[in-house]
Amino acid sequence: MKSSNVLKKTMNSLNYLLIFLLFHALFPVRSSAQEIVTLSYCYEKAVEASPLQNQKLYYESILELNRKSNASLNYPVLGLNAQATYQSDVFSLPFDVPVLSHL
Repeated sequence: MKSSNVLKKTMNSLNYLLIFLLFHALFPVRSSAQEIVTLSYCYEKAVEASPLQNQKLYYESILELNRKSNASLNYPVLGLNAQATYQSDVFSLPFDVPVLSHL
């Protein structure tokens, strides 16, 4: 009898072990190792995250646009001016002009 109880406990333990191994084989647990962080790495990340870095990029883009604008000043300029008027009222004199009455 004792040997059957030991056998049952051993089989039960093996079943648990099998379930445990099967579970970890299907759903692997990923353990992440610690990343080594150096002082130079910290400086690089601080410069990347700095608002001054974004401001530097902003000023560089403004500089490039100003250069393009100044380069376009060398192009020839063509200007057109026009003027038009419309008068709907007819001008008349309050008296009769004898020279114009023959026409």
